[in-house]
Formats: sequence, C-alpha cells, structure tokens
Amino acid sequence: APLGAISAREWWLLLLASLPWMLFNGAYAVVLAFLPLHLMKEGYGIGPAGALIGLNTLLIIASVQAGGVWARHARNPDFVAHAGLVLYAASLCAVLVLPGTFVWIVLAGLVGGLAAGILVTLPADVLRRETRAPGMGVFFTVYYAGNAIYPPIAGWLADYSGRSGVPIWFASASVLAC
Repeated sequence: APLGAISAREWWLLLLASLPWMLFNGAYAVVLAFLPLHLMKEGYGIGPAGALIGLNTLLIIASVQAGGVWARHARNPDFVAHAGLVLYAASLCAVLVLPGTFVWIVLAGLVGGLAAGILVTLPADVLRRETRAPGMGVFFTVYYAGNAIYPPIAGWLADYSGRSGVPIWFASASVLAC
C-alpha cells in the first residue's frame, strides 16, 4: 500500500508509537559513543573502557531476548517495558554518580534491552494489516532520524557543558521519556 493509504489517525498513532523506539535507540547510540570517553576521563584506559562497553552490548543483546520472553508470558507486558526502561536509566545514572562502575555497567546491560521487543512492536498495534508495510517504513525512518541526530546533540551538550557525563545524563533522560 502507498503512504497515502495510512489514515490521519494511523499517522498520529504511528508517530507516537515511533517516538519511544527513536528515543531508546538514540540513547543507546549516545551511550556507545560517549560512555567510553567518560570512563577514560574517570581513569580507565581505552582498552578497559572499550571492553566494558562491549560487555554491556553483549548483555543488552541477551536482555532483548529475555525481555521478549518475559513480556510474552507476563500478565502485564507494559510492566516489563516500564521496569526495563526505569532500571536502564537508573543504572546509567549510577555509572555517573556511584562507586562500582563495573556493576552498574553490567546491570545496565542486563536490563537495557528488556523493553526493546515491546517498543518495536508498537506500530503493529496502531496500523491496519494493509498499512503495516508503509507504516513500518515510517517507523524506521523516525528511528534512523533519531540515531542520526542524537550523537551530535550529545556532543554539543558535552562541549557546551565541558563535562563528559552530560551525554549520559541526556541518554538516561531520553530512556525515561520513552
């Protein structure tokens, strides 16, 4: 179906369903880009900082799968998404302000992907079967736009503030906005 087949109501709901995925992935892009720099400013070498981010990423991949299974069997899948988002945001903040960086990065990995499966399915809840293909194109366009603009915004915030942790605060706020 062409984009014109998407009704005005579906457009509105589709854009609302696309925003959490954009916010979530934009935040993740910022974490990947700026957390190693923050860790290095806190005294980690480039190798250990990169290894911690790599470990975080592997754990997030596993938590995406775990979140999908948990949500599928949960009475309230929204709770899975909300809990995952709040815990992810909190663990990112903890990396910045609490001792035990390794623990908080591991926790961020374990909970960081719990909401992903739920967020990516939101368009299916608002689109008719015949408008899902073009609607998913819009969904992923919004997602890619967020991935394109988030790192430059985070870089500007870091430059403007002169603080390496500001992009991570920005990412955490974005995750909470989901």
